[in-house]
Amino acid sequence: MRLTEADLLAEQSPAPGGDRRIYRVPTAAGEGTMACEQPREGLQSKIGRHDLLTDVDFEAGSDSGFQLGFVLSGSIRMRAGGGGNFRVGAGHMVAQTNAYHRLHTVTHEAGAPIRYLVFHIARARVEGYFGAGEGLSSPSFAEAVPSEKGIRIHSRPMTPAMRAAVGQYVVAPYAGVTRRLFLESKAMELLALTADGIGGAGAEASATPALRAADIARIHDARDILVADLEDPPSLRELARRAGVNEQKLKRGFRQAFDTTVFGYLQQHRLDAADALLRAGELNVSQAALAVGYVHFGHFAAAYRKRFGRPPSAVLAEARRRVIAGFGLP
Repeated sequence: MRLTEADLLAEQSPAPGGDRRIYRVPTAAGEGTMACEQPREGLQSKIGRHDLLTDVDFEAGSDSGFQLGFVLSGSIRMRAGGGGNFRVGAGHMVAQTNAYHRLHTVTHEAGAPIRYLVFHIARARVEGYFGAGEGLSSPSFAEAVPSEKGIRIHSRPMTPAMRAAVGQYVVAPYAGVTRRLFLESKAMELLALTADGIGGAGAEASATPALRAADIARIHDARDILVADLEDPPSLRELARRAGVNEQKLKRGFRQAFDTTVFGYLQQHRLDAADALLRAGELNVSQAALAVGYVHFGHFAAAYRKRFGRPPSAVLAEARRRVIAGFGLP
């Protein structure tokens, strides 16, 4: 199903107080809302909650600004005029700039609830946010600012600090001026975390030539292939062959797109998947480890604790207590 922003505007519903506006997804596409606010002049946020019956293509012409998105659940595909076609899954952030007024499409995929937070900075305000006066002027992050080279897209897993700030933004309990101040502070925190993350690769990254849009799309294809079978992932050589890139470009692409190695990304995804299994409370620790491809349980426990700050057994015990409490058992 194909929608434009005008289709959502036609479905506007009232929101209490302030400048917050809530738009509803047409019933033919499923259920969902998009809440829009402006926590600071030139900065707009959109909080989406969609449960779709079919894939929905949202089409919009870019105003050449800067967009920063965080996908909390579900999956979104992005296509841009002259650029690639790639997917942003749950737990990932994406920064996008558009140098020209070009049509781009964002596809929200059916099959799982989609939850996301997106910030948009108008082109006229970009310099104010990313200039030296705002402290967001790291050289590599500046490369994400509009240029004459066309659309640039940068994606990587969210850090724990990003997850926390996004969660606080989405459930902000305040109203009036207090709410606007809170949202502005969280928005600036997320911009700073993004700048730090993209700029954190240092001189090595800045000396590495940027990938073309088609190569970025292949790197995202490689990411999808890599995590499709966590128990038996492809070798580096096989992954490069299936994605249509050479091994060197594959390794460099993962560094640029996800700020980690191919193996590092696989390990992060395995641990995140194991965490979800443990929090569901249906598998024990060894079963969860095997399900995501770990065969040495000691290595799994150590890696899990390093990533999440807690042993997997503690997370599982907490999850099972919640299950028991839900059934009203002593």
